[in-house]
Amino acid sequence: QVRLAFSVATAKRPSVLIVDEALSVGDAYFQHKSFKRIREFRNSGTTLLIVTHDRSAIQTLCNRAILLDRGTLAKQGEPEEVLDFYNALLAEREQNLIRQELSEDGRVQTISGSGEVTITDIALLDSAGKRLELVDVAQPVVLQVKTRVNQPVPRLVLGFMIKDRYGQPIHGINTHRLERVLEGMQPGEEVVYRFSFDMNLGKGHYSIAFSLSAHDSHIETNYEWRDGGFIFHVINTGYPNFVGCAWLDSTLTIDRKSG
Repeated sequence: QVRLAFSVATAKRPSVLIVDEALSVGDAYFQHKSFKRIREFRNSGTTLLIVTHDRSAIQTLCNRAILLDRGTLAKQGEPEEVLDFYNALLAEREQNLIRQELSEDGRVQTISGSGEVTITDIALLDSAGKRLELVDVAQPVVLQVKTRVNQPVPRLVLGFMIKDRYGQPIHGINTHRLERVLEGMQPGEEVVYRFSFDMNLGKGHYSIAFSLSAHDSHIETNYEWRDGGFIFHVINTGYPNFVGCAWLDSTLTIDRKSG
């Protein structure tokens, strides 16, 4: 029924299109077709008002976002800034502090958490241990995160999420899923995490969000959540000029037979 209603509403390009959670229904083909139709309308001048909990849809389709909390306006602005605040709000407790700071490059960074453990330094290193902000496609790197324990915590999980310039998640992992959780942490302890991987991303600007928590998700116990904690750029100097956000390093074989 929702699919039919959406199809009827978009049979012709409207001046204003209001969509309320309709993009979450249907199969993958219908969703891809719906997004394509809405992008075409937007590019042709249609005003789009979309009501949804789908972070990806907001970041893909919208250039401004409004966050409503219990019927009141909690935040408005750039989609990534508002969604980061929403993410922090999900984990809010009375002892938590949510703040948004302006970084050196002009981006708004959202930081929240109860503060039992905090991040003291973040760096992207090359094979020689030199700090990087510019990374080549497929270059081996180490993501180093230094943390400090301020109060006793029974369980500590560090996670990170790489996002593209639109705020879309590219890759995320944490020490819970890697089965490398630390337990019985005491005040004054310092922990250095190092994640080693090849930077198999496409050209562009990326940011990394970080989470210090007790479990797989920061929503239940949030020591520190830091959006936009690190910004870096990927360039391509040694590989074919591919398109997209991931370098798959494919191999090619061609079999040609005469008729």
